[in-house]
Amino acid sequence: MIISSRTDGLGRRLLHLLDTIFLSQTYDRDFWFLWQSALTRKQSKYGSILHCPISFESLFDRHPRISDNLDIRYIRSLEKHKKKDLSEKDLLSNEILFFTEISEEMNTKINPRDPKIYSKNFKSLMVKKEILDRVNEFSSQEELDQTLGVHYRSGDISNPNHYRNPRFCPPEEMIELIIKNANMNEYKKIFLMSISDNFSNRLLTLLKERLPEKEIVEYNKLENSFSSKECMHGDQENIKDAFVDMMILSRCNTIFRCPAAGCLSHLAQLIGCKKAIHVKR
Repeated sequence: MIISSRTDGLGRRLLHLLDTIFLSQTYDRDFWFLWQSALTRKQSKYGSILHCPISFESLFDRHPRISDNLDIRYIRSLEKHKKKDLSEKDLLSNEILFFTEISEEMNTKINPRDPKIYSKNFKSLMVKKEILDRVNEFSSQEELDQTLGVHYRSGDISNPNHYRNPRFCPPEEMIELIIKNANMNEYKKIFLMSISDNFSNRLLTLLKERLPEKEIVEYNKLENSFSSKECMHGDQENIKDAFVDMMILSRCNTIFRCPAAGCLSHLAQLIGCKKAIHVKR
């Protein structure tokens, strides 16, 4: 059995879970996963988005079950032997393996991830009807098949007093990357996925100024509840809104990912089987 046990942000958890399902199918192994709630930066030891205060059941209706002949308490007792890098040798063994990362060797076998397989496995988790209704309602009002979906990441990676990711892209640079790398003649609208802070608000203003002929649409501007002490990224409703945002992004014609784009926009690309423009400096 292989067990996904990430404890960081929503996008990374979900992508890692889908990697685990894919590996379980490829190597004919049972799989399971742990979904611990909120952890602080100190406890989690991962990247910058380190707070995911929402249960799996708040997002999905189908929770994968393990075999009846396996004792959950025994399995949990093995978590202390968690592996960091999962190798093919591990997968061919009969061990119960908790893991957080995939070795370089396994990365070459997974990548590039097959969108058709990942989309099918994501759908098998059955997103809750309440969330799908919100996505469908927004989608029905917009022409997403003629829309460029832009994921702009600021918030947790842009605070110079705590942690500024070297890949953070100021809005003035982001607008130039969009104009340079996306053929705007192909799209009627731009869907902007971002949080509500000075950087993303500035990008919104620049989009309207530089591309006045395009309609700029957003879902529900996510409030930036970033805390430099705990590195928190919002409460349950913030996380749920981010999930809805990601699913709307997956329905856009093309996904434009900023240099510091995280796993949510990568997940949107995979589950929507969409082409993406991921710019790098």
